[in-house]
Amino acid sequence: MTPEEFVRVLDEWCVKGGTFPEEIPRRYDVTTAGEAEAVCRALVSNHIYAVNSIKTPAFFNLAAYFQGVEAKKAEDIFRDRGLPLLRQVLSAALNDTPELDMNDYGVSRRIDAAVFILKILASYGQRGDASLFIRAARDARMSDGDLWTVIFEIVDESHPEAEEIYEALRYPLPDRRACVGYLFWANIVAQKQPMSRHPFDTDAGIARMLTYLTDHGEDNGTAALCAAMGIPFVDASAHEKLIGCADQHPDVGVRLHAARALAMMGSEFGRHRLALLCLNPRSAYKAIEYLEELGLAAHIPAKARDPDFRAMAEMCHWLASPMEFNRPPDEISLYDTRELNWPPTEDRRRLWLFKYHYDQNEDDKEHGGIGLVGSTTFALGSRATANLAPEDVYGLHCCFELEMNEDPRAPKTSSAANGRKILSRSNRGFGSRWPGIWG
Repeated sequence: MTPEEFVRVLDEWCVKGGTFPEEIPRRYDVTTAGEAEAVCRALVSNHIYAVNSIKTPAFFNLAAYFQGVEAKKAEDIFRDRGLPLLRQVLSAALNDTPELDMNDYGVSRRIDAAVFILKILASYGQRGDASLFIRAARDARMSDGDLWTVIFEIVDESHPEAEEIYEALRYPLPDRRACVGYLFWANIVAQKQPMSRHPFDTDAGIARMLTYLTDHGEDNGTAALCAAMGIPFVDASAHEKLIGCADQHPDVGVRLHAARALAMMGSEFGRHRLALLCLNPRSAYKAIEYLEELGLAAHIPAKARDPDFRAMAEMCHWLASPMEFNRPPDEISLYDTRELNWPPTEDRRRLWLFKYHYDQNEDDKEHGGIGLVGSTTFALGSRATANLAPEDVYGLHCCFELEMNEDPRAPKTSSAANGRKILSRSNRGFGSRWPGIWG
């Protein structure tokens, strides 16, 4: 879509109303002053609360255009004319009747969209917005928005009123996810610099942390992690109880943070605990990182230094990232390892393939596949199923990396057969154990 088309479609919507125009891409980069002016015109239209099929109000789409603007003229228009309009929308949401039914999906989507405006305000970092952040964090409806951790992280990094917001939220503490985000922020501050007192170093704050650590619900993982991270920064009299709860948590990440907290405080048990966690590939990557970070690399067991084990730990860590499965696999095993002349990097290196498996999840689905470590750590999902020959998996990954590098050697069709052919040119005898699969 051209800038001219964007302006035309948006202006037509301002007149006609209805669902926000689907022809405008969901992710669209504003590059001209004219586009920014069109967004501002749309924000003062009578249709900003019109919803789409999933009940998202139009002002969410309009606010999203404020992100990632590189053209200075467009950014100036958004800052000078657009932000005051977003503040009006947010203030209207804060002033709305508190008796709104948050179990109503449409209402919750509207509130989430209002919280998204806070993310935009945080990224622009303007003075005068502190009261909006404080009010929203204490608002019974907005405090359960998904973005609070992200919002507070942005505020900490660049907002001129960060200290005012931080101090204002000490007492009383916010509720729900705003409280979790605030705990995350407080931990960041405590790790970076000396501070007067951690906001959760109170009876109420420690009680909140204990609640997070003892609630083992699937939706409480982030809260428990933040609580475990905060243990070193509260009164020593609470450490034993907090660490005891964290050490019994089913999430290995929480147990890791508890052990790290102990090691940070000079505990021999904490160092020993981290060393034990180094021996489990599902936790080894972070356990090793924490010991090295704390100057305790001598405590890393010899087994955890084995290249095959380290590669397996890296695969578990990658699979556990939020963009993948958000937790380590239930099962993992070495499928194949060999040295190859690797075309994407134009060198010779050792590569590993690991079979992984996830048990049934809330969707009653099992997941499994084969991932690669040694070049770009990655798992190709349904393209690299557990029944593929190793050479086929290497071939698929070779094609994938060449494509990602925009390498002219990348085949027009990414396939195991084409990847095997590329690898066979630089690796004599590659694939000879699997005749008949060349296709």
